[in-house]
Amino acid sequence: MKEKLKKIGIITGIFLGLLLIAGMIFYGIFTPEITAYDITLFDPFKGYEYTITEDAVYIEDTYGSFKVPEDGRVVIPDKLWGKPVVRIGLLGLPGAVTSLHIPDSVITLRGIYGANGLEEITGGKNIEKITWYGVSNCESITYVEFAENNHLKRVANFIEDCPSITSLTLSGSIEEVGTTVICNCENLESITFGENVKVIEELAVTDCPSLTSVTFLNEDVVIEEGAFTRCPWAESPEGKAFIEAHKKTTVNK
Repeated sequence: MKEKLKKIGIITGIFLGLLLIAGMIFYGIFTPEITAYDITLFDPFKGYEYTITEDAVYIEDTYGSFKVPEDGRVVIPDKLWGKPVVRIGLLGLPGAVTSLHIPDSVITLRGIYGANGLEEITGGKNIEKITWYGVSNCESITYVEFAENNHLKRVANFIEDCPSITSLTLSGSIEEVGTTVICNCENLESITFGENVKVIEELAVTDCPSLTSVTFLNEDVVIEEGAFTRCPWAESPEGKAFIEAHKKTTVNK
């Protein structure tokens, strides 16, 4: 009997050791060398797929598969398998996620959508390109850090259908504010455009019925016709006067 129990103990120990090694691999404590690139793996602990290239990692589109920590805060790592995470696909986050941190290694973001419990997005200060909507259909979101700190030169299709946002600052490296940067944000009251913003294009801000305050830190900003549509500020005496004084002409482009 003792001999049998001893064998069971040895087998159990080997099994637990293998599980420990597997966990170490997934969490990056132990990272074996990868010799094949452009391979896609699924992380069952995090709930998303990622593709490993020769010098970087791309997190692929996800549709509600993210594993949510007990505190509701999701932190995307800046490295996987010793390589920087530089691109994030379209993230469909579960409703239990309340906070999302994007590492500063990320350069390209496709977008974040349908995360009804998401209240804040932090990090992402080195994002250079958004290929879809930045933040869309997130009912509880109130703060998006990479709107203020970024390497974006041009931004468009940025925030849509986010009713909890009341104020927004578009600054960082942003020079051009394109179409539907902000759309259908019913409780948005104020916007600040940073000192690097040079032009605000047609239909940049649309359907924001509570927008009454707009601040421009660049006094030479150019505003195209129809840049603010169905927004109270654009119909106010102050708004009309500012838009008229900064409207795009053949001389002032």
